[in-house]
Amino acid sequence: MADQNVSYTIGTVARITGLSTHVLRKWEARYGLIEPVRSTTGRRRYSPDDLTKLRSLATLVHRGHAISELASLSAHDLMVMVEMNPVVESAKHVRVSVSGAGLAAMIAAERTVFPSSYDFLVVSGHPEMSGETDVLVIECASLSDELHNRLMRLSQVVVVYNFSSSRILQQFEDSGMTCLKAPITAARLLPYLPSKATSDLPIRPNAALPPPPLPRFSDASIAAIANASTTIECECPLHIAQLLTSISAFERYSAECETQQPDDRELHGFLRQIAGRARAQFEVALARVAVAEGYVLNELDGSTEPGGSV
Repeated sequence: MADQNVSYTIGTVARITGLSTHVLRKWEARYGLIEPVRSTTGRRRYSPDDLTKLRSLATLVHRGHAISELASLSAHDLMVMVEMNPVVESAKHVRVSVSGAGLAAMIAAERTVFPSSYDFLVVSGHPEMSGETDVLVIECASLSDELHNRLMRLSQVVVVYNFSSSRILQQFEDSGMTCLKAPITAARLLPYLPSKATSDLPIRPNAALPPPPLPRFSDASIAAIANASTTIECECPLHIAQLLTSISAFERYSAECETQQPDDRELHGFLRQIAGRARAQFEVALARVAVAEGYVLNELDGSTEPGGSV
């Protein structure tokens, strides 16, 4: 029986189930599937039973069942459905990168605890750059801002640590990383490893999106185009500049929400990336208009005159 004194953050549950934090909150609000307890700071804390139910739901939804049809079922009924409606699983193994001599020794000694579908690869140096992997398990003496910044963009991370301040630990958990206090055993680690290869999990919003290109033009340059006289017999330059201004503002707003609202970090990161790509496309359109109007567009330069620099 699971230890009900253990609890999980919403970021950890998202990592384990493959469901986004946005989906978890929507299911809670719309269907009342799970009612996680709240910490003294108001953050959701999920019990092992909550996690088991959500893993069953994620599996069934991934198999094509509608969440509305599953909402009224008990955790036991969901588990029965999972067991009675098996699917042919992918032959792909789960790739686990392991960083740390202590972790590597523990896994080697207790290898039989892990399913044979797990492939362990010991990495060193900068493990966040170790290439294709489904989850990185890293051992460190203490948690730090520097380590957080290196690891936060990885899709799934388990950090085994000895010491940490409460602020740094909260920062890691808010970013969706699983943090386990050392020492740990294979049985303690196993529930935090994905049960399937990444390609077999439900797609998370920003899992595979590379960062958008940096802005090309300053706000002043865009405003100058919007306010300049035009020889084109339409207001397309003005509309493009206005759209670019709005999209750029929304991109910055999403970035602020990403840092200020930890519970929605993944959703706002996705929105920021999409806005950045849209902004880059409209920057191409703005450059095309500048050529048509006879402007010389200098990137990130704030002055413009017709026939001169923008």
